[in-house]
Amino acid sequence: MPSSEDDIVEILQTNKVKRDRAIKIANKLLNLGEVEYLAKGTSFVVLLLRTPEGDRRVVKIEKDDITASGAACKEAHFLRIANSIGVGPRLYSYDHDLRYLITEYFDGEFIIDFLLREKDAEKIRKTVISALMDAFRLDELGITHKELASPKRHIIVTNEGPKFIDFEKCSKSKKPKNLSQLVQFFFLNPKSPFRGKIFSIFGLKDDDVNKLVELIREYKRTEKKSEIFRRILQILGHSGPI
Repeated sequence: MPSSEDDIVEILQTNKVKRDRAIKIANKLLNLGEVEYLAKGTSFVVLLLRTPEGDRRVVKIEKDDITASGAACKEAHFLRIANSIGVGPRLYSYDHDLRYLITEYFDGEFIIDFLLREKDAEKIRKTVISALMDAFRLDELGITHKELASPKRHIIVTNEGPKFIDFEKCSKSKKPKNLSQLVQFFFLNPKSPFRGKIFSIFGLKDDDVNKLVELIREYKRTEKKSEIFRRILQILGHSGPI
């Protein structure tokens, strides 16, 4: 249900956004369309914006809290970089003074729910490979996402494939860990609730797991990461371009 200005201000104030700033943000957003509450996190209050054209957008508003300081600026910065290679939600705007950003909305389900529910083996295969590809692209840029060790709620599976979200904890790194963390998540966690399904779909055996472990170790050490990534994909039965 769309919210009034008073509703938005109350939502923001309840979630550690000061009143004067909340009023300014509410006024700006209501000039763009209808607004409703979506979620909250450690650093942000998240609203849903519906434009007059019927498009949906995500609005992430930084909390007035020391633990959130700089989160909006940081997310906007790394989204611009990730967007340059087609990764992450498109950044539509960032208001530096009011500390909020507006991004693309992804209609889909979280990766953990998708993996547990989906029965189409080929769809799961394509989704996993696509996520690994995007992780590798971020590695090539020298960016560590920092949420992919447990990406259950940080990857949304849409009709167009998996999409990474939540870039506020990103950092530049000489040794990015995105690919290694996703390989761990998908294939190497012995307590994973979808391990049996994934092993069956990719035709993996214990020996393949040992090979993946060794390749990830080598991937972390070497400068020739693309060669190691190709070998990982070969184990997974994928021979296409990276």
